[in-house]
Amino acid sequence: MFELNDSAPAPPDHLIDRVTSYEADEDREEVLAGFLSTGQQSVRDIEAALASVGKSLLDFESILEFGSGCGRIMRWLEPLGAQSQLYGCDIDEEAMDWSNENLSFASFSANPAEPPLPYEDQTFDLVFNHSVFTHIDERMQDLWLAELHRVTKPGGLVLATVHGEVLLEQIEQGAAQTGESTYGWREQLESRGIVFIADDAYVGSWFPDFYHTTIHAPWYVFEHWGRFGFSVRGYLPRRALSFQDYVILERPLGSDDPVPANPIRPNSGAASGVPASAGDASAGDSSEAARLDRIEASLRMPPLVRNVLNLQADRINRIEFELRTELERLRDELRQR
Repeated sequence: MFELNDSAPAPPDHLIDRVTSYEADEDREEVLAGFLSTGQQSVRDIEAALASVGKSLLDFESILEFGSGCGRIMRWLEPLGAQSQLYGCDIDEEAMDWSNENLSFASFSANPAEPPLPYEDQTFDLVFNHSVFTHIDERMQDLWLAELHRVTKPGGLVLATVHGEVLLEQIEQGAAQTGESTYGWREQLESRGIVFIADDAYVGSWFPDFYHTTIHAPWYVFEHWGRFGFSVRGYLPRRALSFQDYVILERPLGSDDPVPANPIRPNSGAASGVPASAGDASAGDSSEAARLDRIEASLRMPPLVRNVLNLQADRINRIEFELRTELERLRDELRQR
């Protein structure tokens, strides 16, 4: 790990607000200290996530921060700029202008709310972001996953953070105290694996109309995100500022083909979260243990990830048991009529 160094000036208050959402009556020095300390900690979190797959920031030659804002994280990567090409992009054009003027060791570009990015195919061997997929709906996520695949080199990694169940628990606790309804969000997370909450604190704020709150289930990430040409190398709960979850994606070597226009694969492997090549290898063995073995071999997952999938398998088994029980009850009622 290189020595973290920050020699850049502080961004204007309103740019910091777009990253940390500080209140006008908060102490300016405390807000700035939090902005700087969380940026430094985020670099450590990125290094820890990379270490889980045997990598370090020093291993990459071309690095993109997707959603870099006014440089909360990037400002700490200045020493890395001596050996690596550093880039940042964001929809906030003003933040990109400020970053180009004050963080000269990297290059920053504004991008539209939807793809494309202003980069050539296979430009980066590492793309990372903090709190982008936590605020856009499934349709926009799918667009950006395909675009990040396009700009990532074969063998390159993408690190993305998501809101896990811990956020939903906090929302439910707050709603219980205020008497507000959570509108069946937990049921949606259980059934679909993703919840987009449009009626949240971002309504009427500076942020764009599409910017709200998104929560993911780990099983959804493995099943859905893997359809965009990536292998899911890891899922690390609460490893981003001890709150958001880190997802580690890899564009496999030899994957020069673009992602299909419709990446949803109509086969049993895709439906279960298993790439088709892995599912076909032992299609005759349908046991849960064999299925997990195929997934593990395909994704090269660490033990933590296998534990997540085991929990998901238990959840599915419980749901199937409840459905079978209810079906038998209904059959009994019909027989008695």
